[in-house]
Amino acid sequence: MLVPDDEMLCHQLATTFDHVAQSDLRWTERVVMYGFDTSGEVSVMTGLARYPNRNVMDAYAMVTIGGKQARVVRLSTEFNTPVRRWTHGRSAPTPTRSPNRCSAPERRWAATSMG
Repeated sequence: MLVPDDEMLCHQLATTFDHVAQSDLRWTERVVMYGFDTSGEVSVMTGLARYPNRNVMDAYAMVTIGGKQARVVRLSTEFNTPVRRWTHGRSAPTPTRSPNRCSAPERRWAATSMG
């Protein structure tokens, strides 16, 4: 049965939420999104990757104008709490809130600008 967390970067197995099928530190779940204007002059590419075995999440955005790289930004953060402690919104987990939401508001991200 599908649940809302199936649409998030929360790999699921028939075990607890903090387990993945791979023990490899490079194992990741990713989402990539592209956008283009109708003339093809401007394009945007964004991505988000979660490395469950390292408690790391990376993100990037790249804009190209006229076929030339205009700007690339990379973000990365390490989560010091287990995935089951992640919550949504600003409050801590309560019986009415799901402790399995894969979002961590107000995280500090290390940003790297390239280009």
